[in-house]
Amino acid sequence: MDPEENMVNGSCRFDSEKRISLLEPRFECPICLNCLKDPFLTKCGHRFCQDCILEWIRNKKREWCPVDQNKIQERDLFPDNYTRREITQQMVRCSFPNCETITPLLDLEKHLVENHENNKSNLNGDVVDDIAKKAETWEAPPKNQCTTQIQLITTLYERVVQLEQKQRESELQLEHKTRQEQKMKDLILQLEHKTRDFELQLTNSRATINNMLIERDQFLSQLPLKICNGCHVWNVVNIKQKLLAMSKEPSEMYYSEGFYTSYLGYKFCVRMNLSPNNPCYLSLLVHLMKSENDHILGWPFKGRISFTLIHPVSQEHSLSEVMCTKSGLKAFERPVAALSPRAFGYTEFALIDDVINKGFINDDESVNIKIEINCV
Repeated sequence: MDPEENMVNGSCRFDSEKRISLLEPRFECPICLNCLKDPFLTKCGHRFCQDCILEWIRNKKREWCPVDQNKIQERDLFPDNYTRREITQQMVRCSFPNCETITPLLDLEKHLVENHENNKSNLNGDVVDDIAKKAETWEAPPKNQCTTQIQLITTLYERVVQLEQKQRESELQLEHKTRQEQKMKDLILQLEHKTRDFELQLTNSRATINNMLIERDQFLSQLPLKICNGCHVWNVVNIKQKLLAMSKEPSEMYYSEGFYTSYLGYKFCVRMNLSPNNPCYLSLLVHLMKSENDHILGWPFKGRISFTLIHPVSQEHSLSEVMCTKSGLKAFERPVAALSPRAFGYTEFALIDDVINKGFINDDESVNIKIEINCV
């Protein structure tokens, strides 16, 4: 017997003596019994040519699988690209006698039609006789052996179909998961943008609230000075240090906080410094201050002003002076600057020695000066 040449390339085995190519069952369409063209896979795991299965469903109106009769519809079909790639990679040798052509599996039919369709009648009679003799002497394998092999092949085929189906399901799950991840990423980006917007709004709100709190504190701190009705007690802290500083620098001056004659009235403050005429005396004078009420007030200011250096122990020993405004003085005209440059008061209000030695200084080293301003 001549040696046999076997070429196995995924799907076909070739016998050099018989020149017969064996198509693997998984590449065979159950409808046309030819090699799969544009293979489609059903939900029950069977493959068909695209045209065959679509004609089966559309034209013949059969909504069941030709293999296992499971109900299927056109939407239950999807391209089997994996099998398509496998088929395109198969190379086979022509099964016609004396032809050594090796061609892609999908092109075999075209090759046979173009090259050997007219040569079928010219086959050598010896070859025909040889085939007939071999057919007569061929003995079928035992039935039980064939059944076992068929069952094995069927089991393997079904297993391959299941694995391919699982692979397809895994691909679909992966695609779904990828879309879900992209949606999550988009959602996270939206949430990050919203979070930044909220943080910016929160920062602006905090700044607004802080400004409102500052304005409130300023208003509350100014409120007693606006509703004091022109009666204000100036607590001069560290009086001894201030007297010492003024003695060293006669031009040193100290001012009280501004206060009002009424909520919508005039605004004044008090100035304390050493007398320019006699540095042994303490001067007390009032300054008009520019305020938000000036446009509704009458000018110049007219009224009575009193100073009282309060004795902390005995009111009888307190020093008081009262004065009235005079017409024609610039000190009582409407101020143009924040503080009127002109003042009015007593340049020699009290002796510094009396302030120190006669008990006017409180225990905390401060003195209290009461100012009362009444409009006329």
